[in-house]
Amino acid sequence: MLLLQKQLAQYTKVISHVWDIANKAREDWEGEVSTRATQAQTSSAADTHALLAAVGMGKGLKVSYNQKKKVYLNFKRAIVWALLLKYIYQM
Repeated sequence: MLLLQKQLAQYTKVISHVWDIANKAREDWEGEVSTRATQAQTSSAADTHALLAAVGMGKGLKVSYNQKKKVYLNFKRAIVWALLLKYIYQM
């Protein structure tokens, strides 16, 4: 009988400790929720859409002079190759 009483006391102690932990976690969570409710919104749907458009399609991104120059040179090379191939196939 003494063993049963010790086990019951330990069981009660463990349950009490778990209950305290759960209550503390609930109180912390409720505190976080109320804090979030009082904070001002830091983002906007328009900013999110602009970011997605920039990342997904490059929309609104500035091109540097070097990048423009590379694109121009590649375009120029493509035209030269196209003219060369046209000349070769006409022979």
